[in-house]
Amino acid sequence: MTVNQVYALLNDTLKQVTGQDAIAALDLQNMISLREAVYAAGSETFLNVLVDRIGKTVIRTLKFTTSFPRIIMEEFEFGAIIQKINVDPMPAQSQEAWNVGAEGFVPTNFKIDKPTIHVGYFKNADAFEIDVTVPDKRYDEAFQSAEQMGAFITAIFDSMSTSMTMHLEDMTRLAICGFIAEKCHGANGVIDLLAWYNETATTPIYSADKALQTKEFLLFAGKTMRDFVKYIAKPSVLYNMEGFVRSTPREDLNIMVLSEFASACATYLESSTYHDEMVKLPGYMEAEYWQGTGNTLPTFNNASSVAVDLPSDGTAVTQHGVVAVFADREAIFTGLYDRFSAVDRNNRNRYTNYTEGATVQTCIDLSENGLVFVLVDQTPPTP
Repeated sequence: MTVNQVYALLNDTLKQVTGQDAIAALDLQNMISLREAVYAAGSETFLNVLVDRIGKTVIRTLKFTTSFPRIIMEEFEFGAIIQKINVDPMPAQSQEAWNVGAEGFVPTNFKIDKPTIHVGYFKNADAFEIDVTVPDKRYDEAFQSAEQMGAFITAIFDSMSTSMTMHLEDMTRLAICGFIAEKCHGANGVIDLLAWYNETATTPIYSADKALQTKEFLLFAGKTMRDFVKYIAKPSVLYNMEGFVRSTPREDLNIMVLSEFASACATYLESSTYHDEMVKLPGYMEAEYWQGTGNTLPTFNNASSVAVDLPSDGTAVTQHGVVAVFADREAIFTGLYDRFSAVDRNNRNRYTNYTEGATVQTCIDLSENGLVFVLVDQTPPTP
């Protein structure tokens, strides 16, 4: 297993996600696995603590939980899909018993029919750790009591754990972006909601912003998504990029919906159908953005956009208006294992190093089912 230390990409991602840098194309070719290989990601130290002592000590840490809990898997859960064996459906054949006695009939004993098998591997892994040094005297002198000092150390540990979660979410977010880019570039399973709507609409809409404020369109979009929850559950080769016969039942379908689209449905639709039928699905998750919003306030345009280099071959792909992603649970996953904590004490220099680390596999499997729903501006017909 090859373990890579590619912390720069993860730190650049964190700056975009937290609004420190503008959105820029990220090269995912050396990070995300495409079933045959797994690439690297990692991080450097990130500590988000503000200590302000004016009569008392104020400790602030970022309380954070991931938006994609179903995609981040522990070792026991994702271990079964590290090596994937696919057996193709078997064709029906004639039952020879009915041909006994017919002219020219020749019985075949012990006929051999070999199954068609495909094997894929996720081979490599990503490793990163978060480190912090706590000197005895420098911090000791800054506090008025042991309780204040203890609260500060607790805050450090909380922040290390939060930082680990943030980096795992960023890695997962990049995997989702890579999956979106691959599907859009390959024109597989991409549903242009506004184009579909305009094919039958009495009053066509050509602006994505207008569509998000139009009840009729939102009803159409919600219905279309609910229909595909049923379609993708049936065996088909239409929803994956490698021609496998796949089916994804509801309980194995991860549904990721852009928050702005979900809130538009909740705001403009009087009916609760969208909420009841989508939000209650086991795999429903909301994404505030796919890649990030850069150093500007969130808008539909930046939150719904993806700009990455394809994991498969490095081709630059930009896609705007992504409002939802449907993916089989094994199509996108971040496998987390070998998580550890370490403490190293330097008694001579009187400081302690604390470390939180993990090994991670961030994977995309384009042989599994997936759909990308987009909402992009349309060109009005020429008068």
